[in-house]
Amino acid sequence: MTGLINFDRETQALNLCEMRANLIARNLANTNTPNFKAQDLNFGEAMDRVSSGSSLNQTHVNHLSGEDLQTNKSIYYRVPMQQKINENTVDDEIERKNFIENSLRYQMTIGSIERKAAQYIKAIRGE
Repeated sequence: MTGLINFDRETQALNLCEMRANLIARNLANTNTPNFKAQDLNFGEAMDRVSSGSSLNQTHVNHLSGEDLQTNKSIYYRVPMQQKINENTVDDEIERKNFIENSLRYQMTIGSIERKAAQYIKAIRGE
C-alpha cells in the first residue's frame, strides 16, 4: 500500500510471525523424529531484509516479489544445548518459549495496527 495510510511494516511483521509459528509447529511435531534438525527464524534480521527495499525488480504485476527469498536467508538450524541419542535437535522448552515470544510479538503487532487505524479514523473524521 502506498500513500499516507501505510501498514506495510506491520503486514511484514505479521507474515514473519506466521512463518516463525509454522517453523515452531514443525519443530514440535517432529520432537521424536530421528535426525530432525530444528529450525528457527531470526526475526530482527528477517524484518531488516524485507524492509530494506532490496527486493527483485518486478516488471509485471504477476511476478513474485522475491520477499520469500530474502526471508529464507534468515532461517537457520538451531544448535542444540544438549545432544540427543537420536540426533534430533528439538528442545521442547525452547520451542515453548519461542512460541510464547512469537505470540506476544504477533499480539503487539495487532495492537500497533489497531492504534494506527484509530489514529487514521480520527484524522479522517477531523477529530
